[in-house]
Amino acid sequence: MIRKTSVLFGAAMLICLFARGQVTELWKNDFSKTITWQKVSSLGHYVLGTNEGLMGVNPETGQITWDNNEFGSLSVDQVKQVGSSPLFSINQNSNVYMIDPFTGKVKFNSQSAGVSDIRDQFVLYKTNGVLISGKNSNNGDIIMMTSLDDGKVIWKIEEDYGRLITVKELNNTEVLVVTIFYNYRINTPSGECI
Repeated sequence: MIRKTSVLFGAAMLICLFARGQVTELWKNDFSKTITWQKVSSLGHYVLGTNEGLMGVNPETGQITWDNNEFGSLSVDQVKQVGSSPLFSINQNSNVYMIDPFTGKVKFNSQSAGVSDIRDQFVLYKTNGVLISGKNSNNGDIIMMTSLDDGKVIWKIEEDYGRLITVKELNNTEVLVVTIFYNYRINTPSGECI
């Protein structure tokens, strides 16, 4: 029994050594900042946490595509991908930011938007926005839509809706928001409830 295990272990080691010899280096880069962690999103965006902030790196070439030092040093747990969207969410103290992984620009800032607690977030590509539900600074319920272009609030609903259930884009200018108490059909550019 020991002999079979030794032979299998030896064969596995030879296969690993042979396979390792077949890997070639794609790129090499000496970054000027101290790298504290690295993360690749499910969509292939390569983000580095540095001692000063965040950097986006082209995974094909190793070139820095953007450098954002707005947040200072972040732990890997503070940076997460937003659902199935390409955006990254940064949780820092009680603030939530969403950044674009292509440019490193902030697309949403919870403090600027007047949100103190985020429950749900949906990236809506047809209507070019991020829909967020949660609590406002007065601890009241809030649903808001912000622009994917600049992160500014387009419209908001501040009434007791219970809980957000789902959001469905109907077309390029309308969204259906289903809550426990109400269903809202909203014109996304104006915020008018249809």
